[in-house]
Amino acid sequence: MIDPRDVRNQSGPYQDAFREHEKNYDQKTIQNWKAALTTVGALKGRHITNNDVYVTSIP
Repeated sequence: MIDPRDVRNQSGPYQDAFREHEKNYDQKTIQNWKAALTTVGALKGRHITNNDVYVTSIP
């Protein structure tokens, strides 16, 4: 399950991934990615979990 707070705040697995990416990409690129994830993580909508009927009905 992806927690929108992790996306919005780049915490949890996103924080770990950014630490790795910082070794290979310039700071401007990293900042652009973080800004995009912050925007996407703030979108309003239904938070679907692994137990949700929508998830279980996907073939």
